[in-house]
Amino acid sequence: MTRWFHSLGLGVAVGLTTALAQAQDEAPATLKSLEERQIEITPSEPREAGLEEMRENYRELLKLTQDPSERNPILRRLADTELAIASQADDPREPARRALNIYQRLVAVQSYREREADLLYRAAHAADLAGDTAAGITALTRLIDSYPDFKLIPEAYFRRAETRFVNGSYRVAAEDYTWLIERGEDASFYIQSLYKRGWSYYKLARHQDSLSDELEVIRQLVGTDGIAEDGTLAVSDISQASAEVAQDALRNMTLNFALLGAEYTPADFVDQQQAQPYEYLLTQRLMDYYLDKERYTDASETALAFARRNPEHPQAKALEVASIEALEAGGFDKPALEAKQAYVTRYGIDKQSWYGEDPLTVDEVRERLQEYLDSITSSLHAGAQETGLTVDYEAAAEWYARYLSIFPDTPRAAELAFLRGEVLFEADRFADAATMYEQVAYDAAPNEKAAEAGYAAILAWREAAGDAAATDPRVLESTQRFAEQYPAEENAINALARLAEDRYRAGELATADELAQQLIDHQPPPNNTQLTNAWRIRAAAAQDAEAYADSETALRWLLNNATPQEGENWEQQLATAIYKQGEVLVDAGEDEAAAEEFLRLRSLVPAGTAEDVRATALYDAAAAQIRAENTGAAISLLESFRSEYPSNELADEATRKLAELHLEDGNKLAAADEFARISQQTQLESAQRLDAAMQTAQLSAEAGSTSAAIAAYESLLTQHSPDFETTIEAQHALIDLHRDGGDTAAADDWRQRLIDTHADNAGAATERTRTLAARASLKLAGDKRAAFDSTRLSLPLEQSLPAKKDRLQAALDAYGQAADYGIAEVTTAATYHTGDLYYDFGQALLESPRPSELSGNEKAQYEILLEEQAFPFEEDAIGIHEANVERIGNGIYDEWVRKSLAQLAELLPARYAKTERMSDGIVTVE
Repeated sequence: MTRWFHSLGLGVAVGLTTALAQAQDEAPATLKSLEERQIEITPSEPREAGLEEMRENYRELLKLTQDPSERNPILRRLADTELAIASQADDPREPARRALNIYQRLVAVQSYREREADLLYRAAHAADLAGDTAAGITALTRLIDSYPDFKLIPEAYFRRAETRFVNGSYRVAAEDYTWLIERGEDASFYIQSLYKRGWSYYKLARHQDSLSDELEVIRQLVGTDGIAEDGTLAVSDISQASAEVAQDALRNMTLNFALLGAEYTPADFVDQQQAQPYEYLLTQRLMDYYLDKERYTDASETALAFARRNPEHPQAKALEVASIEALEAGGFDKPALEAKQAYVTRYGIDKQSWYGEDPLTVDEVRERLQEYLDSITSSLHAGAQETGLTVDYEAAAEWYARYLSIFPDTPRAAELAFLRGEVLFEADRFADAATMYEQVAYDAAPNEKAAEAGYAAILAWREAAGDAAATDPRVLESTQRFAEQYPAEENAINALARLAEDRYRAGELATADELAQQLIDHQPPPNNTQLTNAWRIRAAAAQDAEAYADSETALRWLLNNATPQEGENWEQQLATAIYKQGEVLVDAGEDEAAAEEFLRLRSLVPAGTAEDVRATALYDAAAAQIRAENTGAAISLLESFRSEYPSNELADEATRKLAELHLEDGNKLAAADEFARISQQTQLESAQRLDAAMQTAQLSAEAGSTSAAIAAYESLLTQHSPDFETTIEAQHALIDLHRDGGDTAAADDWRQRLIDTHADNAGAATERTRTLAARASLKLAGDKRAAFDSTRLSLPLEQSLPAKKDRLQAALDAYGQAADYGIAEVTTAATYHTGDLYYDFGQALLESPRPSELSGNEKAQYEILLEEQAFPFEEDAIGIHEANVERIGNGIYDEWVRKSLAQLAELLPARYAKTERMSDGIVTVE
């Protein structure tokens, strides 16, 4: 008799679990065929050899046998042969189906319970090979129900459970497994049933029940000693089949935990089951499963939960790391970063115990901390650069600080400090950034970032100072320190140049000058542009400090190194600097030296440039020579100035100074020329121009240049609209000039003009104007007198006398006009000449020629007649002279009074012949 499941061992269980499992979350299938079983064949059963021949023999025998009692044993043997053939065939279905049919027929007619139970068992086997699971289950169920005491009933239960499991009937399969399990640990199929019920519960979503069964399988097979330190099962001491069952049970547990998730964790399970030794095993497998399924956050949380729950477990610290690695593997950068930060905080900052040791003394921890800090800082830095948010830069800066705090002696210290400076800068914490940069540049050991950090510190201080960067002392100190420490760096020169320019623009010229000098002295030297700016600053600073010699030095350099376009500007400034040196000498009272300095400007600055300064310097040189009383030099310089700069605003002033200098030098004619120019200076007030014109005329006259004087006076009258008095004076001068020049007619013409001018302005007359007008009138009256005198009486008298009388009257009128001005000297003269005219006219009558044809008597009568005509004129003459003499009583006793007195003495000798001067008056002696 064949025993289908005879001596079923763990080897069969292994085939049952592993060979048919198709995926990690699939439950294992049942046995596929008899090939997986060891079949014991009784002596009555056919041997393997000749099975096909035996099958044919049984078939032939059946043809010859009609008796049912004989046929049934043959049929059974034929069925057993078919079953054997099926067990060995590659495709067992056909022979197995034939065997199943025979067994079913035999069961239907079998009358012995023992034989029926065996046939049911064999039918179930054949149904399995034929793939007719329904027939197999029917056979096994009938066997179990009908023959509960049959020796193979446990095997039948297990076979039915397996078939049900494969068919997906997990609930009833679990019931069959339970029947077997309840027989106890020593019963057959206990471990296999626990294991398969665990899978059935898994399929029924009874996860906690499944976990319990599979844990028991592991306990039975490997115990607690079979768990390796690395979280694997130590199965070297058990059979391969048992090892595989244990591993698969563990896999089932992993699947259950994966489905339960946070609802029911390995920690919850081991606490409930009092199975703490298995917690790490379950955690590690679950984490591996999550990783394989790319459930990275679940893997991370699982690992970290164990580590936090079991901090002293040998694998706890490793799981913390694994938790982080899971997040990184899944690309969960932010959670991974946060996990690393937490790790560093625990062991680097808080220094939580590392299995009783200071974590920073453990090489493994130090390496991990540095690795994480590298990752944290670089990640936060990159993130901040991406977002540009201040808060992100702040976070990066804080972690750089923590890195340096934990590992102050790290070889990366300088680099990290520099990077911290970078993020502080981006976070707008400029002062903190600058301090960090300076630590790298000046306090840290020599490093490749030092020079860059030194320059970055300058930039940070600038940002910290904002609008006040140009004058901030921190910027100055940092710049100078950088230039001193790293002179060969290009940025050292750049920083000095920029700060010098800043200080210059801010008006801090003294500091700017110092920086510019540092730049000039710097080695290696700055470029041409920087050098030019430095000298420009030096020039400006020197000018501001009134150190004009220094300014000149700087400007000369600039001029010597300037482009043609720039040269004019520097020449202008150079001229100014030299000029200012002259001004300093002027202020010091060193006028001759000042003049030389002003003139030095003209030799150093070419004509055509800085003309305004050149002109001013030339003028001021002349002014200095004036003060030094070097009149000749001053005149020469002023004449050069006026010649070179006729349009200069000081040209007119130069003319005025020249006029004064020529006067001082006694050169009246040259002075007159200058005053003539002054009189044409339209910017002067008319009164000033008039005064200059008057001086021109007067000086010309004084210099003996009559023609020049006449021209000057005439110009004065025609071009300057002089006032009344000045006009009178000018006309008077012209009278004198023409008179002295022998041009009597011109002189008389100007006398008449003077008289007319005075008449037109009688209301404005003064003593002086009346005097001049009176004198002019007197002179013109004299001309009338001369005309009178030149007119001779002739015969016939009646013809010549009217002309003589007309000229007499004209002269009398003229003298009367002269006397009307009320000027004593003129009045007395006019009075005298009037009296004299009367007397002369009378005498002319008396001395006129006598007609020759008169008889003696007629001659006598003619004489008497002439005397009668002449006498009134003599009487008038006496009266006029007496009137003139009477002025003596008014204190007037001039030449003309004396002449009148003398005339009276001749005309009235008895009365006026004797006079005597007494004291200050004239006394007439009766």
